[in-house]
Amino acid sequence: MSEATYLYCLVRAPRKPSLADAPSGLPGLSPLRALEVGDGLWLIAAGAPLSQYSSEEIQRRLSDLSWVSDRALAHEAVIEHFAIAGAVVPMKLFTLFASDERAVSFIRDDRERLDRVLDRVDGQVEWGVRIRLDDARAREVLAAEARE
Repeated sequence: MSEATYLYCLVRAPRKPSLADAPSGLPGLSPLRALEVGDGLWLIAAGAPLSQYSSEEIQRRLSDLSWVSDRALAHEAVIEHFAIAGAVVPMKLFTLFASDERAVSFIRDDRERLDRVLDRVDGQVEWGVRIRLDDARAREVLAAEARE
């Protein structure tokens, strides 16, 4: 086996999600594809060459923050793209299966729990907030307040 199945997300949609205009995904992976799970569920996946994405290779590269960051951003871009198609459950970064069939089987085996998760997130929007602290400025403000 020279290629694994990489999973980005699980999408619940009334029809196959369009792959048109989707981000390209992680560097080195094949083009995105939608794997039908059944009853309106689709896995967004790609082929991952094991020369670049074996568990050993990923483990070796985890200390390279630039390498991980590039892949995390690409992974997130794909998830965000498909969030408009319906309810989406993101997969963890570097979720790999030996084949498409194993990935689909895994989802089918966990269908009841995943349906509850999809029900909970359907129609919801996720927001992120980034807060930056200017440590020097915060100390100045605290010192000024203490003098008053």
